[in-house]
Amino acid sequence: SKQIPFTIEAGQSELNLGTVNLTNVYHFAEDRLAIDMTISPGGHQIAYAKYAPGNNAEHREIYIMDIAGVAYNSRISSRARVAEDRGMSWSNDGRQLLYVEKNETNIARLYRLNLISSSGGLISPLTSYSLDIAQPAFAPMGYRFVYQYFETTGAIFGAELVQRASGWKIENQVVVIPERNDQISQNQFSSIEFGISDRILYSKDGHGGYTVPYGANGDITLRFPINNMGSNSNSVTFSPNNDHIAYVVSNGSSSGIYMANIDGSSSERVSLSIGRSLEYTPNGKYLYFIDQSLGKERRLAHMIVPSKWSSENY
Repeated sequence: SKQIPFTIEAGQSELNLGTVNLTNVYHFAEDRLAIDMTISPGGHQIAYAKYAPGNNAEHREIYIMDIAGVAYNSRISSRARVAEDRGMSWSNDGRQLLYVEKNETNIARLYRLNLISSSGGLISPLTSYSLDIAQPAFAPMGYRFVYQYFETTGAIFGAELVQRASGWKIENQVVVIPERNDQISQNQFSSIEFGISDRILYSKDGHGGYTVPYGANGDITLRFPINNMGSNSNSVTFSPNNDHIAYVVSNGSSSGIYMANIDGSSSERVSLSIGRSLEYTPNGKYLYFIDQSLGKERRLAHMIVPSKWSSENY
């Protein structure tokens, strides 16, 4: 929405309002800068890791706020040390948050997969510190999840989060597909998403986007590229009912946010903004992201989904 004040004088037949710039992107307050973010399953809240490099008390800590970014902006973590652009995910029951920690005191073992309650409290390490972890993503139902992991062999793994007497554990881990960063610890994975019908969607900077079934069992021939997603595209996400995708092209004259059919066909640029952590609201009407356009400096933002790509059935 945009309001332009004007006055028509008596007898006036024409009024020049000058140039009117329209945008479908809304930015949150200037202090809402984020390293990563995820939306609650009900679509009422946002969890984000704050980007505040000059503030040791806030930088890389996890905050919860309402979906509009105006109420109860509350810190829920202590020493979360969230890793930049490596992904956060909110469980479907609304109770748990998965994220990747970066511990810069040991450059040989930088990353660890952690769990924290969405209401805050103790952080539960799910792995030991390792060479590479990125983009954990809960399944639409239950406590299965996928993530990219490298210790001795790199792959996108599927696993289940189980609560035992000794705490939360990773069990029933399987290889989805052998896929890792080309240079260990230099993250290329801009997104991994666990879709309905057990379809995994992911993007890798410099390579583009792909889909693969959860049960691929390491079979590389079951990985399918998304057509029309060039090698410079990233941060791909499913629409709520998985009938189309949104993704970002982050460099060159074609930069912007795009929407396309599930296979990437009929793509259309719908915004000039670029960013990471693309995520739809559950009703499919908005697309949230961390804006990394020039001058936006990681401000949280959302975009109205054009009616062409929306559905009244959400």
